[in-house]
Amino acid sequence: PSLLKGLTGNKNITAAFILVKLPFLFYLILNSKTKFQIFSSYLFLFLTLCTIFLLKARAAYLSLFIISILFILHSVITSRKSLFFIPIFILSFISITFFNKYSNSSSLTSEISSIQFTNEASSSRFMLWSNAVESTINNNFIGVGLGNWKIESLPYWNKNGSDYIVPYHAHNDFFELLAEVGFHAALLYFLLFLFSFYLIISSYLKTKSNIDLVILCSLVVYIIDASLNFPLERAVMQFFFVCLIFLIFTKYEAKVQ
Repeated sequence: PSLLKGLTGNKNITAAFILVKLPFLFYLILNSKTKFQIFSSYLFLFLTLCTIFLLKARAAYLSLFIISILFILHSVITSRKSLFFIPIFILSFISITFFNKYSNSSSLTSEISSIQFTNEASSSRFMLWSNAVESTINNNFIGVGLGNWKIESLPYWNKNGSDYIVPYHAHNDFFELLAEVGFHAALLYFLLFLFSFYLIISSYLKTKSNIDLVILCSLVVYIIDASLNFPLERAVMQFFFVCLIFLIFTKYEAKVQ
């Protein structure tokens, strides 16, 4: 996985950046007309899935599972030809399983089975989130200042963590913003996502549009990443997030008005 971290310098960032664009490949699959388009789109899908499985970023597996379910449900409702996605997914899984077996690396199944909702399995994320909430309460819900969590988190971490490990982030953008800028500003940030979801889902329920599904899946990937990591400080993720929000409010401008 360390050899696949790409320009981001981190496999988790690379996996999230690939996944947030994956729904647009789904759109290509749903709208493929010629044999060449169909073959090339499924080939790209196979290679993309192999890359994600090789990176072994557990948060990415969760995102991939959710958007795959959404894509399959949409395919059942609107376009059954896209159900060929399922054997491609299985083939990718089997290919990487065999690769791991003969390369003496940890198996993909063991990585997936290690996903648990515990503090230990989540790399102390639950503790970091608890620290952010405790800091918010101790500072009367007004926050410690934007960007100051890197310093203000130390007294909380020292109670339970190591003196040699410094968590610069809360591994959750929503909790980190809550601790830094207070309840009112964090609520506005949260409402941005809530309102975006409302616009997309309302439109999808009426039209069953492929592009609505794509936007919804991309937004789901970003929210999962924001709930487990810190894409607010990742330029590659913020660039795509700004483009996604622009696309949402441009497409649904009439509904907003």
